[in-house]
Amino acid sequence: MNIIKNLHKLDGAKPELIKKMEFAAGLHRRNAAITFKIVEYEHVTLTIQIAQGKSAAGNYFTDKRLIEIVHETFDPLFPGYTMKVQPIAYKESVVNKVTPEWIRHQMNEKGVKLKDMIEDTGIDKTQLSALMSPTSPRGLSQPMKALFYYYFLCKGKRVPLLSEK
Repeated sequence: MNIIKNLHKLDGAKPELIKKMEFAAGLHRRNAAITFKIVEYEHVTLTIQIAQGKSAAGNYFTDKRLIEIVHETFDPLFPGYTMKVQPIAYKESVVNKVTPEWIRHQMNEKGVKLKDMIEDTGIDKTQLSALMSPTSPRGLSQPMKALFYYYFLCKGKRVPLLSEK
């Protein structure tokens, strides 16, 4: 399995060159959740897409820095080539801001009571209280963060419940 996607587009590239590219790409993937993809390879022009995913270390780069990384990594391997870069910086999901404190703030702001949330979500009182506890050992899972985010987003609008139709 290749670390760099679409390596087959580098038709005729020497195995040593491919090996060096894969090694460098592997380091970036391990250290900063960066992936590379060969988009186009024509004569002396190479187009590479660089994307950063969610990094365990929390090291996130701007588009400008991602472009620099491509040039630092691949320019020495392709002297005389024009390197075109398509950067895709990591964008954190809006649901990541959901915390037990955020939920309590939304409840106060929108006038939602625990009883309302129990009826609307089907989550029982004990489980709901545990999820909203700031001392919960498990914390909120990503799906639960999404549920609460969109629940309160909808509470700003009037969305009829199934029982009201």
